[in-house]
Amino acid sequence: MASKNTSHCGALSYFAERATRQGAIAIVMTQTDTCVAPYGGAERFLGTNPLAFGFPVKDEAPMIVDMATSAVAFGKILHAKETGQPVGEGLALDKEGNVTTDPHKIENLLPFGKHKGSGIALAIDALTGILMGANFGNHIVRMYGDYDKMRKLASLVIAIDPDKLGNAFFAATMKTMRDELRAVRPVPGVEKVLAPNDPQMAYKAKCQREGIPVAEGIYQYLTSEN
Repeated sequence: MASKNTSHCGALSYFAERATRQGAIAIVMTQTDTCVAPYGGAERFLGTNPLAFGFPVKDEAPMIVDMATSAVAFGKILHAKETGQPVGEGLALDKEGNVTTDPHKIENLLPFGKHKGSGIALAIDALTGILMGANFGNHIVRMYGDYDKMRKLASLVIAIDPDKLGNAFFAATMKTMRDELRAVRPVPGVEKVLAPNDPQMAYKAKCQREGIPVAEGIYQYLTSEN
């Protein structure tokens, strides 16, 4: 399934998880407006262009792999600005093209894995915007600033039914694979090897018990009378 002429679609994991509830494998991708410098570049040309995979697991939560193709998600930069915390080394550039950890000086993000993330981000732009006759790269309307213009983003969702490929045991085998992954001997200093989606499920459970944490600045804004 493909879509275009849309705006922010939210977390791709939501759509991937919905497919897994029907026993399907999901591959989901979308383009975004640019805020990432391509490998070797000092200027923005790529979006964070996230990609997600969803796999049903027998009798358990699905295994979800959901990631931006930038070295860090843009939302985490906004959170760092709000909380005054520095970002990690090698994640972003200032306006001169120098690596910076100061969230207030960040002009562009870097792709994950250098040329690898840069190439995957380009591929996602091609499979969404270009394939569907929408915009790509710096032709995409920016999320912040041009509020009177439609963003017209394009997304792609691929659902695969394992049964149609003659595999009636996919979800059960996925459970075996995840169990074996978790049983891998960890390196010193790591308590346990985690599977994709394990940290997210643990965080969800914690929020359900204790509530969802909100940055002080956001709380004050939401509760103000203005």
